Amino acid sequence: MKVQAQHTETQIKEQFKKLHQFLEEEEEARMAALREEEEQKRRMMEEKMEAWRGCSAPCWRIHSSPQEL
Repeated sequence: MKVQAQHTETQIKEQFKKLHQFLEEEEEARMAALREEEEQKRRMMEEKMEAWRGCSAPCWRIHSSPQEL
């Protein structure tokens, strides 16, 4: 009876170790995806800001509606 209980305890501990490892890997994968998404958004914002910096007054007029002219 004691041997069976020890065997069951060992199995439970092994299952929890596997679950813990899985969760750590899942966390790392999600964090990496989040960092990549943040980097993409940062690059997109930098590109937009750069485009705006290069835009002079005539550029703004091109984007104006006919009512504003």
